[in-house]
Amino acid sequence: MTADEDLFSVSSRGGRVRRPNDPRRAQHLRRVKLGVSMTVLGAATLSILGYAGMQVVSVFTDTGGAPLVIASNPTQPSAPAKPAVLPAAATPVQVKTLSVYDPSGLGSPDHQNDVRKLLDGNPSTGWSTDSYFQQFPAYKKGLGVMLSFQASVAAGSVTVVSPSPGTVLEIRTATSPNARLEQTTLIGTATLGAGSTRIPLRTGGPPTRYLLVWITTLSGTKDHHQSQFTELGVQQRAT
Repeated sequence: MTADEDLFSVSSRGGRVRRPNDPRRAQHLRRVKLGVSMTVLGAATLSILGYAGMQVVSVFTDTGGAPLVIASNPTQPSAPAKPAVLPAAATPVQVKTLSVYDPSGLGSPDHQNDVRKLLDGNPSTGWSTDSYFQQFPAYKKGLGVMLSFQASVAAGSVTVVSPSPGTVLEIRTATSPNARLEQTTLIGTATLGAGSTRIPLRTGGPPTRYLLVWITTLSGTKDHHQSQFTELGVQQRAT
């Protein structure tokens, strides 16, 4: 008897009938059902994956509709910046007289007739020292310009316009226009560049009627040493 024949039995009426409770038949049916279930499950899985893939593609390729918006914390408005406080412009001090200051007594003062040009507001004119073969203090300790004011002033700075870079200056207060150098008081120093140089002065001292711009080193090299100023100005001390 074959396997197929074994699944059936001959009835008394000449036909074949299915054998009830056949264990091999039941096992066969279970296998068939399992195969069908796996097929259906696989198809469903493929459908889900395909749908998900289409949704992902649509997110990156969809050009219609509202754009994707990512919410974030609202930015707090910043406080308005406080306006910068600009320093007040320095008040210029009116100079009454100028004179060449040369305590050495060697010869006549250098270009005395030109010293007033330092106040004419014209940068093409000015005053200069003589040309010296030796640098200060070999021949002279120094040379300067003495400024006097109508009344005592509290000077805060001195501005020198000069085409003689390398000139070294000292700013000193004096008790009179003819005071000896050792009687003056140092309140500022500077090395000039080409152009305008503003020299801040030490504060705290008493006001003065006389201010000395003292040259300790001349501009130039080798055997030609000379310095020139085109403008001089004094600014009042800030209060």
